[in-house]
Amino acid sequence: MVFLAGGCEQVNDVQRAPLQLDMAPFLSDSGRKEADLEGGCIYDLLSVLVHSGTAAGGHYYCYVRDLIPRNGGGKSGGCVQKEGLGVGEWGAWYHFNDAYVTRVE
Repeated sequence: MVFLAGGCEQVNDVQRAPLQLDMAPFLSDSGRKEADLEGGCIYDLLSVLVHSGTAAGGHYYCYVRDLIPRNGGGKSGGCVQKEGLGVGEWGAWYHFNDAYVTRVE
């Protein structure tokens, strides 16, 4: 959504995001030092929210990645430790649309 003087306009372009994002370049110097001590600050993409319709109304649905990793291990939120999960190690993607949930192949 782009807000303009007197109204707004919906952006219909495809948006792309990486499956992993390193936030270290956006940290302060002290924050970057702390992240280095913790093994970095890599975040995994675990969900995507989609809006269909117009800027005046429409419908939302989402895609969510299973939080149980494929390798059976566990992970806490926040910065990923060096032994954290890789891009392909999370579980399957699911499509949530109102009362319906389907696995995305």
